[in-house]
Amino acid sequence: YQKQPGRERKRFYSPDPKDALVSVITPYYNAGKYFEQTFNSVMNQTFPWFEWIIVNDGSTKEEDVRVLEGIEEQDPRIRVFHKENGGTSDARNVGIEAASGDYITFIDNDDEWRDREALGKIADRLAKNGADIMMHDCAVHWLDTGSVNEPANRVKRELVEGKPYAEALSHVISSNVFSLYCVWAK
Repeated sequence: YQKQPGRERKRFYSPDPKDALVSVITPYYNAGKYFEQTFNSVMNQTFPWFEWIIVNDGSTKEEDVRVLEGIEEQDPRIRVFHKENGGTSDARNVGIEAASGDYITFIDNDDEWRDREALGKIADRLAKNGADIMMHDCAVHWLDTGSVNEPANRVKRELVEGKPYAEALSHVISSNVFSLYCVWAK
């Protein structure tokens, strides 16, 4: 991960956005400093059947707003929305309303996927399990120090896969894993 996989953008096949299986939603607020790596890590995904909805949540710095200019023209799967500042949850809700994929996931404007196959692995697991929700963890990479914090709490797969909904949910709640990322069925 120290190589920062979002530093450069690779070029891949880009399918028609109406064929999106996954809607990726990014709330964006004054994030120009970090967004290039986020952008590249999403666009470098080898799984092409996604749309990316970026919601500018009323950024106040002109240079950060300029980062979003022309982004939609770089790939037909990208849509940018602008709204008055209402916070991350409000921006995510705007993205959810605009989403057309079967599943929804989030990546924040200063995050990146370190695995170029992340979306493909998520889509594959969802298809195999017929799940309505999927949780996955993340690591925190501190750019100023170069350190990486792996997640402390993880859900043991065997305790939730194939279990009745209430039992699986109870285990997830008791595991204190709410820092994990989720993918939801629409």
